[in-house]
Amino acid sequence: MLNELILGIIAPMEQKGYTLPEGMLPDISEGKMFCKWLREAKGVDTDALPTYKHTFEDGRIVHPKLYPISLMVDFRNHFYGTWIPQRMIGYFAERDAKALPYVEALMLEYQQQPVIS
Repeated sequence: MLNELILGIIAPMEQKGYTLPEGMLPDISEGKMFCKWLREAKGVDTDALPTYKHTFEDGRIVHPKLYPISLMVDFRNHFYGTWIPQRMIGYFAERDAKALPYVEALMLEYQQQPVIS
């Protein structure tokens, strides 16, 4: 999921001149939404998914989910079709309003592209 978010929003925004501040974790925001969607729409027991230990530079430790490759298309469709249009502006507005011009430019680009199927 982190790789997809890096390719989908972080790198494109950096190419436009925006640097994601330390401590902003859009992958966690999308992860929570995606897990909820998997449970509700697909009946997936997300508690049964394996996790791994991730240690942040500041010492925080989290245990993100490891998603099977079979959910890749579902994830990409959710990310581009749900998180970006429904949550991305709010996520960045709450944490770093300076990001909004970059977010809006990226969203315009994505509105012109088809959803992956």
